Amino acid sequence: DDEELIDFEFPSSFLYVIGRVGDEDVGFFMLQKLNMVCVEVHTIFHPKVFGSVIKFSTQLIEWVFKNTEFEKIITYVPDDNPKAKRLAERSGMKVEGFITKSFRRNGKNIDQYVLGVSKCQQS
Repeated sequence: DDEELIDFEFPSSFLYVIGRVGDEDVGFFMLQKLNMVCVEVHTIFHPKVFGSVIKFSTQLIEWVFKNTEFEKIITYVPDDNPKAKRLAERSGMKVEGFITKSFRRNGKNIDQYVLGVSKCQQS
């Protein structure tokens, strides 16, 4: 009769890294810890700096492997977003998988690429 459920808050599994040009914040990366080895990255930048996002993305990958214990970075890219896929690839990520009908946009389920990069690939 000592059994009970107790609610609690998890420590945050998200880390935000801001991209800045001069004194202006122009976007950010949201890193979501998946486990002790792997982190998922989401990229959110203002359209006016899209030309600089590759530089920011490359710097982020280097930063993660230098400043965290993560050994793997992944991202999911909807099949209908070739620019985002190209950004991930130009930043050093490679297609590692494909998940069908796993993302919904405008009421339609679409496929997604899984792209990733490992710490050992950066050495």
